[in-house]
Amino acid sequence: MTAPDDAASGAPAPPPAVAPAGGAGGAGPGGPVGRGGPAEPGGPAEPASHPDQRAPSAAAPVVAAGPAVTYSERWTAPLRVWLAVLTVALVAAATIHAGADGLRAVVPYLLLPLLGLAYLARASRGQVRIADGVLSVPGARIPLDQLGGVRELDREGTRRVRGPLAQPRAFVATRAWLTSSVQVRVEDPDDDTPYWLVGTRHPDRLAAALQERPSSTPAP
Repeated sequence: MTAPDDAASGAPAPPPAVAPAGGAGGAGPGGPVGRGGPAEPGGPAEPASHPDQRAPSAAAPVVAAGPAVTYSERWTAPLRVWLAVLTVALVAAATIHAGADGLRAVVPYLLLPLLGLAYLARASRGQVRIADGVLSVPGARIPLDQLGGVRELDREGTRRVRGPLAQPRAFVATRAWLTSSVQVRVEDPDDDTPYWLVGTRHPDRLAAALQERPSSTPAP
């Protein structure tokens, strides 16, 4: 005997299988194919890309560090010096004038005070500075590792070193209104300068900064 036909027997036929829409790599009727392509059976699904994912920002620029300043002092003239220079200039102008008429009655009173004040303004721009192991004064500089003993000098000591005890080859960097100073020996064999005499208002601070020699870092 043959098995009865389903259609003939009147039993309902099973519905056809429908593929799920939006599956991994699959596409519905007329639907777009996934961005990662069809996934293999049993394989890992590719991660979806997020539209809000941004590229890493560029690194911030590196700013070079400035010099390591261990001491800095300006040789600014005090007020009493400005007044003294102005007084001397006016007295000299009055001497040149001497009651005369014409230009001698005007020019000296304008020119001499201006010259004196301009000189003081330029001299006040001087500075003693220690940065990155180098001592700098107006017109010269020297590494600290080429310097030797340091001595603080008060008013009397500065007067003696600049006067009776001065050496012709010594280097002097100071101003007339600086009454104290620091004397530092020069140890460079190629330099015939015996010492530097540097004017300062704070000889103790400058001497302490000069005695701090830069430490040498051993090579790896």
